[in-house]
Amino acid sequence: MHINKFKKTGKEIKIHYENKAFPYTKECKDDNKQLNYLLLVFFIVVAFSLMPANFITMIIKEKINNSKHLMKTSGVSIVSYWLANYIFELLKYYIIGGIALLIIWAFDAYADYLYVLYILYGPSVVAFTYLLSYTFSTEFKAQIGIIVANCLLGALLSALIMLLRTEESLAHIAEIIAYFLRLIPSFSFGYGYNLLINKVLVLMADEPENYLDILNDEGDKNTMIKMKYIGTDILMLTLEFVIYLTIMIIIEYKQNTFEVVSDGQLANDGVNDSLVLDEIKKANLTDEEALLLNNNENHEQNPNQNQNENQNGT
Repeated sequence: MHINKFKKTGKEIKIHYENKAFPYTKECKDDNKQLNYLLLVFFIVVAFSLMPANFITMIIKEKINNSKHLMKTSGVSIVSYWLANYIFELLKYYIIGGIALLIIWAFDAYADYLYVLYILYGPSVVAFTYLLSYTFSTEFKAQIGIIVANCLLGALLSALIMLLRTEESLAHIAEIIAYFLRLIPSFSFGYGYNLLINKVLVLMADEPENYLDILNDEGDKNTMIKMKYIGTDILMLTLEFVIYLTIMIIIEYKQNTFEVVSDGQLANDGVNDSLVLDEIKKANLTDEEALLLNNNENHEQNPNQNQNENQNGT
């Protein structure tokens, strides 16, 4: 307290003072920073979770309006179709995600090895989204389903598991749950980012006695990339890309493989639609039989015209 003026004139006293609170300690600043990081990562992961909703739109649309079928019948191979779509969606992700990464870096929210998660998240989430496209029949349902699934599993659950992970008594349970949830690419990305940016809280829960030594050890800067931390997320993102892509290839192979039949045999196993069966029969006719059938159909459709032609002929 500083008294700048003290005058006594009769019973009147005037006092001017200034009061300054104690500044935040480094520990308080670090605690506030970690809490802000939890919210920051949540919204960033939400943004990255919205990208797959854009990937699935065109795939569903081409399936509904038969554009995919038209391209296949026009000679486009199924490999070329999926490869072109995959590369296009991957380029969109890397451009948009790269801009987001620059913004994260500009606002001092970048963490070491985040670029690894950024690179691996794209291929795995595109493959995962393509695989889920087989379960949707409309664009609206596909977009809503992908957004809800990625936001809940990627953003919300990754933040929740991270909160459990920083509690020493619950850390082991959170690790076990995280192993199963890592099957979702958005969760692996969100949880890995949380581990990186909140490494102080994580190390305090795992190594309460010597976490400061680990943080200050210049020779151990690669602690967070170990399998106990984001190493598992990196491995899972790589495996998910391979596994989901393989499953999609198997599904496409089965959908585009037809049974080779001999002459006179109809490939109608499992077909109950009468119209489809009629078309199968027509496809198996010889040229002479097809011509005769066509003449008979024309005669049945225009009996009066045929009768008039016969009368005119006589």
